[in-house]
Amino acid sequence: MKKIGVYTILGIIAGFSILSFTNLSQEYLLLQRVKAILTDYGRNLAPEKIYLHTDKDFYTNGETIWFKTYLVDGISHDRSDKSKVVYVELVNAQDSVIVQRKLFVDDIGASGDIQIDDNIIQGEYTLRSYTKYMLNDADPVVFEKSIPIFVQEVRTGLSAEQIPLAKSLRGFDRVKHDDVAGRPNIKFFPEGGHLVKDLPGTMGLEILDAKGNGVALKGYIKNSKDEIVEPFESFEFGLGSVGFVPLQGENYYASVIFNGNELKFPLPQAQPSGYVLSLKNREDHVLVQVASTTENGLEGTLLVGHLRGDLIFKRIGSSEDNASYATKIYTEELQDGVAQFWTYYI
Repeated sequence: MKKIGVYTILGIIAGFSILSFTNLSQEYLLLQRVKAILTDYGRNLAPEKIYLHTDKDFYTNGETIWFKTYLVDGISHDRSDKSKVVYVELVNAQDSVIVQRKLFVDDIGASGDIQIDDNIIQGEYTLRSYTKYMLNDADPVVFEKSIPIFVQEVRTGLSAEQIPLAKSLRGFDRVKHDDVAGRPNIKFFPEGGHLVKDLPGTMGLEILDAKGNGVALKGYIKNSKDEIVEPFESFEFGLGSVGFVPLQGENYYASVIFNGNELKFPLPQAQPSGYVLSLKNREDHVLVQVASTTENGLEGTLLVGHLRGDLIFKRIGSSEDNASYATKIYTEELQDGVAQFWTYYI
């Protein structure tokens, strides 16, 4: 009897060991896969980043736009070895290229100029900078800067110093509520990719007019009973965010008043169950919060964070996490750049 008892105990221990080893192996394999992806990204797929600055923020017809563009490796922020040529374009509101410059980059930057035609049409233009390598991406990220150009009429004798006053008198300024070109449109960007019923979520907003200009507007998130759930506001470039808890059995929409009428924009449907990942920048640290709709739903999850190709954080969910947990990452320990976090289920 004693031997059977010993064998039974040893069998239980062996069973737990096998389960633990299996979980550890899965964790190890997944981490190795993530590291391999990051290594390949850094060596072969790392993006280029580009920035451009001008000598002024607005121009008149007949003037010259003096600019300098900087091109760096997206991970190291050193000189990029992928491109030697940068393209700079002046684009009108219809997305037509007015002028293009092709510049050779000998270090991390190149200087250039664009002469503005005397007969150019007054309006809001865009200065766009990119490389051909950037265009290989399915959704290329190029640098764009808004450039207002004002037409100086001969009869007025306006000087460059008088343009700001003239601009004010003509009402030509960044897009405001009364100057929206056509019905505004709202795009929604739930943090983590989607909203989940009964879990607090944050949703980014982008409000644009018919010409693609950012619009500063105020509005409300409302439920199917037309009750106000949460107010929201977009700012100078049409960007904003709002946080709320989508409830089971409810549908939601964004409500804004435009020309005296209420416009309604349906929100993305919230998932009936799942996970949410939320990040808040508290200056000295980043607060990372993970939540699930089910008890012990975070057990077996893997949370990883990477910055400029380096793995900066990893955490395995356990039964002690219950349905949510939060952790801090101190910013003094991080490089400059954009950090990304992902949650995997092992």
